[in-house]
Amino acid sequence: MHVRKGDQVLVLSGNYRGKVSRVLKVFPKTNRVVV
Repeated sequence: MHVRKGDQVLVLSGNYRGKVSRVLKVFPKTNRVVV
């Protein structure tokens, strides 16, 4: 996975689409992140 904790990311889907946020937690096995 190319995203790490603390990285700044753009939300592409969901209620927060278009917002820029920081990654708080990464789950590499399921390819999910918490921002």
